Amino acid sequence: MINQKIILIQKTARRIHNTLRLLAGQHNFLPLSQFLLGALLFLIALEQIKKKDSRIGFI
Repeated sequence: MINQKIILIQKTARRIHNTLRLLAGQHNFLPLSQFLLGALLFLIALEQIKKKDSRIGFI
């Protein structure tokens, strides 16, 4: 179940990244899109950890 969610998040992140690359059409934009993608994945990971911890009862 968790692996399926991770795979879905990775596919979604790749789609977002590819869309940003197509919209930008410039190589200068690539570092910005990579940063935004990384920030998005970081936030998603934090939310997943919060959910897991709240079920266990640590936080």
